This record gives sequence, C-alpha cells and structure tokens, in this order.
Amino acid sequence: MTNFHLACQLARSRDSSEIADRGRAYHAAWCERVFAPALTGREGVERARRLAEVIALTDVYVWKVLRRDRVLS
Repeated sequence: MTNFHLACQLARSRDSSEIADRGRAYHAAWCERVFAPALTGREGVERARRLAEVIALTDVYVWKVLRRDRVLS
C-alpha cells in the first residue's frame, strides 16, 4: 500500500483519521520542543514557515525517501 493510498484511507475512517490527527499534532509539538533553538527569535510567518520546514524534514516518509530511496546518510 502506498503512502498516498494510506492517506486516502485515513480520511475515510473516522477512528483512523482521529489517530492520524493526534499523531500529526504530537509530531508538531515534538518539533517545537526539540528544535526550539531554531525557532527562537522568529515570530509570525517566519516562525510558522521554519516550524513547517522542521516538521517536513523530520517526517518519517521524507526520511525514508532520502535515506532509503536516495541512499543519503
């Protein structure tokens, strides 16, 4: 099952969708805590953009693409 197919399935199932939403919220909060130094001094759009970058870069699928598919260390 591809990640896209899985994402479509999550949107159809209320229980799965709620679990996925909680997982995304947990990941975002984790990024805010762990990468707080990278967010310090940034406000508004600049802070939101930097946080979005960190969330994207620490996403497990992005890691899989870079590490496994692209064979990057």
